[in-house]
Amino acid sequence: MKTRIALFLLAVFFSSAFSQTASSYLPTTVGNIWKFKTQALDSAGIPTGPIIIQIDSSVAFTSFLGKQTLIRMRKTEDGLLFDSSWYAAQGSSIFTHQRSVEIDTFEFRLPDWFETYRFGASLGSRYTIFQLDTTLTIPGLGTLPLRFVFRGTRLGTESITVPAGTFSTMTFKTEIVVQYRIALPWPLPPLLIDLFSLPVQDWLAQDRFIVKSRQEPLYVDSLGLNIPGQIAELEEFRPPSTSVDYNIIISGFKLYQNYPNPFNPATIIEFHIPYSAFCTLKVYDLLGREVATLVDKIKEPGVYHFPFSIYHFPLPSGVYFYQLRAGSYVETKKMQVIK
Repeated sequence: MKTRIALFLLAVFFSSAFSQTASSYLPTTVGNIWKFKTQALDSAGIPTGPIIIQIDSSVAFTSFLGKQTLIRMRKTEDGLLFDSSWYAAQGSSIFTHQRSVEIDTFEFRLPDWFETYRFGASLGSRYTIFQLDTTLTIPGLGTLPLRFVFRGTRLGTESITVPAGTFSTMTFKTEIVVQYRIALPWPLPPLLIDLFSLPVQDWLAQDRFIVKSRQEPLYVDSLGLNIPGQIAELEEFRPPSTSVDYNIIISGFKLYQNYPNPFNPATIIEFHIPYSAFCTLKVYDLLGREVATLVDKIKEPGVYHFPFSIYHFPLPSGVYFYQLRAGSYVETKKMQVIK
C-alpha cells in the first residue's frame, strides 16, 4: 500500500511539474520589454553586417481565440513597428498563434493555435506541429504537389550566456520542411522527398521566455529562394513601463512598414483591422500606376501578413508605394526594391 501511495504521489508531482513548466517560461506581465541584438547570418552561418536592435513589448494579456494570451509587439530601436506575436501557456506546452498566409491568390488556411514548444515531449524526438498538402505553381518548374510540415524537437537543457546574462535554458528546434509528394497506388502512402527545410533554434529561460534564437540561412537556386539567416540574443530585459501606448495598435486599423525594407527578392506587408471590412491592398509605382493587387475582398478582424516577391510581381529597382483601404480607412507607405 505504501508503495502505491508513493507512486501515486510521484505521478501527481511530475504531472504538476509539467503543467507548471510551460507557464514559468512565459512572463505575462503587461509592459515587459525585451531588447534583442540581432545580426544576419551569411551562407556559412557566420554573423555578418550591421547589428540591429529589436525591441519586444508585452502589450496585453487577455483572452484570445479561446486561450489566455500574451500579445507582444516588435519594433526597431527607432520606433518602427513591424511584427506582432501571440503566445499562450497551457498544460506542458506553449502555443503560438499564426496568421493565415496569402501568396498571390492562394491562401494557406492555418489553425488558430500551434502547439509549438512541448516541454513534455521526449528529448530528441520530433513531433509534428502542423501539416498541409497542397499544390503550388512555381515559375520554370510548373505545378508541384507539395507537403508543408511544421515540426519541433525538444533538445534539452543548456546553460548559455547572452549580453543580458547567463541562463539555464530549455532548447527547442522548430523547422518548416517542404516535401515533394509522389502518389503511389492505394493503399500505399505517398512517397515524400525533402526539398528544403528552414530550421530555427530557440533557447527559452524561465521568467524571460526566448533569450536567444538562431534561424539558419536558406538558399535554393532552383526555386529562387534566398532567405538570409539571423541570430538574436537578449541584450536587456526591463520590467513594465508606461512610456509607450499601444492601444491604437491593438484596437484600431493599422498598416505596418514592410520588413525587410529595402528588399530583394521578398518582403512582408502586415496590417491590422479591428472589424470585418472590405479591404484592398495594392502596390503602385512612382507615377501612381497600379503594379500589384494583393488583397481585394472582405477580411475578418485580425492581423494579416502578406508576402510580396519580385518573382511573382517582376519589378525593376526603385521606390514603390503600397496602400491599404479598409472601409473608410486609407493608409499608404513607401518601400524600395533593390537588385
